[in-house]
Formats: sequence, structure tokens, C-alpha cells
Amino acid sequence: MISERSYPDYVPGSLLVVYETGNQIKACDAFESAALGANVAIGATVTEEFTDGVLPGCQVISLPDDMTVDEAVIYYEGQPGVKYAEPNYIRSIDTVPNDPYYSKQWGGLQNMGQATPQFPSGGTTGADIHAEDAWDTTTGSEDIVIAVIDSGVDYLHADLAANMWNDGSGHCGYDFVNNDNDPMDDRNHGTHCAGIIAAAGNNGEGVSGVCWNTKIMALKFLDSEGHGSISNEIKAINYAVAHGQISYHVRLERILTVV
Repeated sequence: MISERSYPDYVPGSLLVVYETGNQIKACDAFESAALGANVAIGATVTEEFTDGVLPGCQVISLPDDMTVDEAVIYYEGQPGVKYAEPNYIRSIDTVPNDPYYSKQWGGLQNMGQATPQFPSGGTTGADIHAEDAWDTTTGSEDIVIAVIDSGVDYLHADLAANMWNDGSGHCGYDFVNNDNDPMDDRNHGTHCAGIIAAAGNNGEGVSGVCWNTKIMALKFLDSEGHGSISNEIKAINYAVAHGQISYHVRLERILTVV
């Protein structure tokens, strides 16, 4: 059942502040000095700090009780060396409809113009990703690992268990909601996405993913009700980078403000 609980747009009393240091090692001292001065002046504390990874120079700030998030944005963006400040927005999974055939709708691997509950007159033949043509060339590779940053993954699922990445210690990823090594999905959204990507194919079980044997790294930052903070999302991306699953650094700027 989908929760009707109302969530705020961002984490109360929390702010993301990004300083103009980037990856410049020589600027670290200046960054620390500017950040310390700005925080001490209002009685704010640093709860997390990203000195490298995809968003270096970022601090997660806990604000004093007498300062609103809007006031803090104005304050920090007026401080020397601050590139920008923004609320610690909460990501939320799109609401899933309760239509009885929703889970069976056509997914695009083979469009033969078949009718679906959404399109009873039928789709357009061939308007798909041509997966069957691609599978004649390759069905994926165990050397490829895809990080699913979502609500976790049911790593025991019959169609996914064989395709889970392993960190060498028996863990298939990380849970940034509960801060442990067990990224089990308690919302099913991440499992659904992982299945689209890499459900084992040609195994006589369930469905087929686009890549039949590609590995899935499970990174959980969304909770059981489908909500998670951007600061935890950054940590999940950094985890993937640190474990070699992103070959380049994505430059995260204001795109983080859109939920």
C-alpha cells in the first residue's frame, strides 16, 4: 500500500553549502577557513563534508533553531567563497498506480503491436529498443557493473540473485538510509529498475532484463516510503565512484535542486 504521509520538500534544519574549491588542493586551507568562519558566526554545525567525489567542497550544515532554511540560503550565498547554498532536498519516487494490470504492461523489448490495458487498440509494431536484434550480438557482460541508486534491491530475487555485484566481503552494495551493508529493498522500486536492467535472461524464470548477466550494485538511499535526501544520494554516487562503477565524474551543480 502506498503511504499517504505528507513529506516536506527538504530536510528541516539542514542545508547544502558548496564552496568554490572544486578539486584544487591548494584551496583546501582557504575552504576550511571560510567555512569555519561562516558556520561559527551563526552557531551552525557541519554534519557531513565532501572533500572529494562528485561534489567536492560541499558541506551538509545543521542550522541553529532560530534560523530558517530560506534565511540560511541568503546568509551563506553572501559569504566569501560560497558557490551556492540550497536546501537538502528530499527525492521521492513517483506514485505507482493501483491499476490491476500495471505490473504487466508492455516494457519495450518487443513491440508487435500488441494490445495493452493502456492501449487497447495496440501499439506501433517495431517501436521498441530492438532488444532481440541486439541479443544476437551480445546479451551483456559480467565485467559490466551498473549501480542502481534507489530504494535498494531484493538481492535474493530468483531473477536477480545471480547477477548481484559483490564487494569481495559478501556485500552487494550499501544502505545509506540505515548506514549498514544490507541494501535490501523495502519499497520494490529499486528491484523493479534492476530487473529492467539485468534480470537473468534465458533461465526459465520471471522476465528478461536488457542485459542478461550484467552485475547490479545495490545502493539504497530511498526509505520504505520512497523518500531520501540529496546528501545521501551524493554519498551513494561517491560509493559507486570509489568502487569503480563511474568512469568519469558527473558535475553536479544546480541539477540537484530539482526533485
